[in-house]
Amino acid sequence: MSLVVGISNQVVVHDVKNINDYMNITDASLTVEIKDSLGDLVAGEFWPVDLTYSVIDYQGAYRANLSPSLDVVAGESYTIEVNGLDSEGNQLINICSTTAQEPGCNSCS
Repeated sequence: MSLVVGISNQVVVHDVKNINDYMNITDASLTVEIKDSLGDLVAGEFWPVDLTYSVIDYQGAYRANLSPSLDVVAGESYTIEVNGLDSEGNQLINICSTTAQEPGCNSCS
């Protein structure tokens, strides 16, 4: 996921699967938080943000739109933490890092 300064960034989590049968999980309870390099929650959003499962163009995923006033700075590093539970109570965690980009960046990762 990339973070772009000054726009409503969308968090999208694909392929949430059951660890036993590898079937897609469509009823998990997932949330996201974004932290700065000091481990503090980024200002401009009410954390944690719930992700909702939806299907768009035949692609099922958990999605959330973040506030365009999210206080991120281009070139700074951030940690994105997705946490939750599946319907059986199994903990789901995904943590990744990204660097915020200016709008219009073509090399966002």
